[in-house]
Amino acid sequence: MEDFLKSPDTLVLKSRLPDELSQYFSHFVIDRKRGQLIVGARNQLIRADLHDMRPIESVTWSPDAGNYTICVAKGKPEAECQNFIKLLLMDGDDDVISCGTHAYHPICTRRKAGISLQSNLVTARQQASSNAHMWPAKAAPHIQNQKNTKIKELKSEWPLG
Repeated sequence: MEDFLKSPDTLVLKSRLPDELSQYFSHFVIDRKRGQLIVGARNQLIRADLHDMRPIESVTWSPDAGNYTICVAKGKPEAECQNFIKLLLMDGDDDVISCGTHAYHPICTRRKAGISLQSNLVTARQQASSNAHMWPAKAAPHIQNQKNTKIKELKSEWPLG
């Protein structure tokens, strides 16, 4: 992954994203079956063609107004009261699991990779840790077999503290 981040492909992808997104993308997963790259950025999920890095679709995935308001009311800077994508992975060949901080109210979704990223189902919700930028950094070691992982298992194993 580190090689990809330093490769010309990354520069091509960044140059094709709007300026406000290109500085915030941090997680991506390759969907070889469909020849696409799925990118998690601040408040966005993006599907790009794997061959020429042109965006296919961009979906806004911001925290809801209630969570945003609570976050700001608790004294957090507005810049932190966003949805930072912290986990993005393929579950088998057809599903994408994405998790974001959602203004310190983490949410995970399972989406069909071959269908618009817009159609989604919220599948897990947990209380946020005090450091939303790190969540769920500790979750990755708990996901051992992605193909057979169930959201229920992820939800019960994610340490957020």
